[in-house]
Amino acid sequence: MNAHLWALLGGAAAGKESVIRALTGMEGEGYFDLMLANGQVLRLWTQVTPVNEGAGASTAEQWAKWWVDYSLEYGPHHRYNGLAGFELSEKSKPGYVARNYLESFAAAGGVIESIVILGATTPEWARDLGVPCASLASGVPANAIAGTIRTMWGWR
Repeated sequence: MNAHLWALLGGAAAGKESVIRALTGMEGEGYFDLMLANGQVLRLWTQVTPVNEGAGASTAEQWAKWWVDYSLEYGPHHRYNGLAGFELSEKSKPGYVARNYLESFAAAGGVIESIVILGATTPEWARDLGVPCASLASGVPANAIAGTIRTMWGWR
């Protein structure tokens, strides 16, 4: 599959947006180039605001379909990479729970590369996706968390 996702999950005050800024150097939505530990460069799309947050958020199914369909527009040899944050709350309105977004993405044929959870234990459903998962403490500086994530994900 051409759609690849690195996911960052956490509660309302876990620091997801600050960590995404520290990982990418970006203030908003867009593309950034990332060097891997092996020297390869990947272009990734991100948005700082969690995907499932706000009045304009797409439902899980709409978001997953858009992501996978967009990756297919460029043909079988194009890889579409992304970093996305998700609000980790079971109190989200139906269709907007982080679990639904990641399960919909995988069901649509997307590849979840890794999931990092800030300030909470890894939910069982995340482990059930069969991808590498890690829980990190929140409340430490965003650049320190970003450094840990870069090492875990093989990013420079």
